[in-house]
Amino acid sequence: MTKATNWYIRRLEKGVAKREKKIGQLREKIEAYQGKHNDGKITRAKYEMKKSSLEAKIRVLSARVNTFKGAIGKERRKLEQEG
Repeated sequence: MTKATNWYIRRLEKGVAKREKKIGQLREKIEAYQGKHNDGKITRAKYEMKKSSLEAKIRVLSARVNTFKGAIGKERRKLEQEG
């Protein structure tokens, strides 16, 4: 049972890392759009539209990360009780 649980924990940690990387990429995109807006290449309305879309994606990914972290904690508690 512990081998399967360890595999599950590693899998969840990999999922957390992947989503945190994606969140970082989305934040970089927001900063890029901010720079374009400051340079006058895009309008404020277009910047706000892109920003809100990207922030919505970040919220979804953050919620998933929190769910995964909760599952990791639950599995670790289960391991401590077994062994």
